[in-house]
Parts: sequence; C-alpha cells; structure tokens
Amino acid sequence: MSSNNQTTSQQEPIGQPVKLAQGILNADIFSHFSPAINVQKFPEGELTTEQVELFNSPDNKARFGIYSESAYSYTFTEPFGKNEFMHFVAGSVTLTSSDGTVTQINTGDSIMLPASWMGTWETQGYTKIYMSSAV
Repeated sequence: MSSNNQTTSQQEPIGQPVKLAQGILNADIFSHFSPAINVQKFPEGELTTEQVELFNSPDNKARFGIYSESAYSYTFTEPFGKNEFMHFVAGSVTLTSSDGTVTQINTGDSIMLPASWMGTWETQGYTKIYMSSAV
C-alpha cells in the first residue's frame, strides 16, 4: 500500500490512493515498475508497447496507468471510443484530426482526447501517463 510520500508499485487495492511521485515522471518511469511488454508485427514493421495499469475500476470503465509506444502511425476511421486524459513524460505525438486540424504534443504536454475524436495518430515513440473512461 502507498503512503502519501511513496510511489505505488503496481495496481493498488480499490479504495486506496494511487500516487506517482514527481521524481519518476520522466523517460525512465518504467524502471520503477514491471511493465507488460507487447510486440506486434505488421507488414510495415513492428509496434512495441509497454504498460503498467495502476488502477482499473470494478466496472472496467475507468483506468489509470503508464503506457509507452514505439514509432507508429494509425488512422482512426471510427471514433477513438474513450475519453482519455494524457500527460506525456517522453517523446511526442502528432494528431491530425479528420477535419485537418493538426495538434503537436511534446514531452511535458497534457491533452484530453474525447471519445468522439477521429484522425491520424503519428509518433516516433512516447511515454504517457493516462486516465481513461469508457463511454
């Protein structure tokens, strides 16, 4: 269990605060955890992701965690499907909305991506802290 001055290790019991200490909010954040690593192979190349889920509500509608992705580009032709707050601790992402609006997100930036968003997500790699809620 975490106290107010400690960093949580993995998913905390429901009802307990989950804290990420300021000193670990950087590109080395995964050195403090044991992330799940996933490698997917596509004709265009490989996508590697790392994830630590720190909180998942009993109804699976709210999630909080850390996520990292290698270089990747994907076009969402259907809505994103969840409301997600993201704070980027490393890397960058370029979002090109379906109406052509371009949003550049860099290390230290935070965004709120609505469930209705559609467009292209492009990155050379990033690490984010996220809080998502199902719609």
